[in-house]
Amino acid sequence: MKGCWAVKAADLGLFHRASALLLCLIALWWGCSDDQAPSLGALDQVDQGWQAYGASDYASALIRFERAVSQAPTLADAHNGLGWSRLGNSQELFLNPHLIDQALNAFQDALRHDPENPDAWVGFANTLFLRRKSPKDFIQAVEALGMVESKRNSPYLYRHDYVSFSDLLALKASCYYYLGDMEAASLAVQEALQQNPEQETALVLQRMLRDQAS
Repeated sequence: MKGCWAVKAADLGLFHRASALLLCLIALWWGCSDDQAPSLGALDQVDQGWQAYGASDYASALIRFERAVSQAPTLADAHNGLGWSRLGNSQELFLNPHLIDQALNAFQDALRHDPENPDAWVGFANTLFLRRKSPKDFIQAVEALGMVESKRNSPYLYRHDYVSFSDLLALKASCYYYLGDMEAASLAVQEALQQNPEQETALVLQRMLRDQAS
């Protein structure tokens, strides 16, 4: 969140010098520590990648995340961003199956490097839902969303695409609906609407479930 401060010119210069010193110390620390630690360049690419993604510039985001991965192959959020960018590109190309499979691979890479990244689990679940090659995709998507429940307050969540846990519950309900498990779908819809009575996907599913029951 950006703020505004009234800062004297002398203080501003001191702030810039202190910031430069801090960056140098961080660079030295990373250079002397584990060789697998991400470089400042890779972290900067990831940050710019998410900015491009937020502007729906998926092509630029893809380039940024690819550069980050090449610089820091074990940086999980770079692989995660790569997955979301490929997913965004696939939807612009009418759910291109090749890009969906590439997105799935990127999310799997992210989770291999950081199994605790809930945003990657959401991306993995979302990609399986969109791929829908077989019922197994929906089952695995529900399992992936289950990995997120205990991490619902993580700072990795709600940065893009989905804004609350109710959105994830609606995705879970959709998976159950396509699996034909109307009871589980109804329960997930109720839970989503308890958290957000205006969740659009949950409201649509609620109407569909009522129509089927009548």
